[in-house]
Amino acid sequence: MSEKKGQRGIDKHIDRLKGQLASLKQRARAKQGELYTAELMRAKKDYGIDVGTIVLRYGKEYRVCEIRPEGLGKPLVKGCPRLKSGEFSRAVRHLYGQWTLPTSAPAKGGER
Repeated sequence: MSEKKGQRGIDKHIDRLKGQLASLKQRARAKQGELYTAELMRAKKDYGIDVGTIVLRYGKEYRVCEIRPEGLGKPLVKGCPRLKSGEFSRAVRHLYGQWTLPTSAPAKGGER
């Protein structure tokens, strides 16, 4: 009978640890979200980039659809290329850190 009590004590301890771990994981996810938001704000402040911003890569225009801040360096970017019609494609291209902001805003239509 004492073996069953000992087993129940271990089971309770394991359940308590699992509950604590679940709580810590939830808090970690929340902090990761806060960190990502702060890094996006820094990218906007330092590099003037945000989702929807028009950037250039090798002279071709792209509309930013995703930003992945990478430490203190230039953020990695994904963008949709401008088509000949002036609208933006739905195809997503990895621009990495090889992008620049245009010197002036494009005058063409097609932006959503």
